[in-house]
Amino acid sequence: MTQTTEDLLAQALKEIQLLKEQVAFLNRKLYGVRSEKMTDPNQLSLLEDPSVFTEPEQTGRQSEEEVVASPRKPKRKRSEGIAADLPVEETLITREASVCEHGHQLVAVGKHFVRTEIEHVPGRLYQNQIFEQTYKCVACEEADGDSHLYQAEAPRALFPHSMATPSLVAEVLHQKYTMASPLFRQLHEWARAAF
Repeated sequence: MTQTTEDLLAQALKEIQLLKEQVAFLNRKLYGVRSEKMTDPNQLSLLEDPSVFTEPEQTGRQSEEEVVASPRKPKRKRSEGIAADLPVEETLITREASVCEHGHQLVAVGKHFVRTEIEHVPGRLYQNQIFEQTYKCVACEEADGDSHLYQAEAPRALFPHSMATPSLVAEVLHQKYTMASPLFRQLHEWARAAF
């Protein structure tokens, strides 16, 4: 029973065709479109029970009832974070030059609040309120009828919108990294001392 080359070739072609069909079937199973037809025929339908989608979930009275929302807690103000009995000191920043650009003498007319900072001096913690002095040139106002106001410039804050000062930050860093005390404990002790 020797097989000829043509018989072997025909048999190999049949096996290749069978393998191609198996690969196509497995690809359809793995990557093919899933449809409703592939579901289990014994599975129950949701639409057979008429009460499932015909009854409302809530009555008209329930939708008319007002929902009372709990009031929001107002945001804490910066002044609430500072102890009430912490001593307050004011710093008034003045101009170096007391004359305007035309050489006329300036007159102080008021002050402008800039910010509050928390200062730390060893053994003492206090609020420092910084103000800038406002000046007016009376001679220039008489000459042209316009107000000429000048204001001193306060130094910039260490961190914008913060009450921290270099002395306070230096003390916190010293306590944290040199003395190895926990940061929260140190701040708590300062707050207790301030009250």
